[in-house]
Amino acid sequence: MKKIIITISIIVVLILTVIILIAVLLSVALQITVRRANDNIASNVENELLAIPLPEDAELIDSLSGCSRLIGKTTPNGMVYQAAILVRSDLSLGKLSDYYFENNKDYEISIVETSD
Repeated sequence: MKKIIITISIIVVLILTVIILIAVLLSVALQITVRRANDNIASNVENELLAIPLPEDAELIDSLSGCSRLIGKTTPNGMVYQAAILVRSDLSLGKLSDYYFENNKDYEISIVETSD
């Protein structure tokens, strides 16, 4: 009788271990899937920013995108998607700002000056 109880206990422990491992694996897979989906949305924002024509005599140096969850709900899923371009231009910050505000109606644009 004791052998049967010990065997059944071992089987129950093994089954519970397998169930826990499956739950952990599904959780990790879901996190990876959600991260990839958010990265794709951020990449689309970058592509839309890159689709805005550059001002005359301006040169595109680099671009990037990313996403993060900020405090508070800013979007339905709580994520904030950002993209940036680095542009070399002889135009003043005011003229660059005016240009991008005139050519963009969908996104909030911030223009900053970098040091060389």
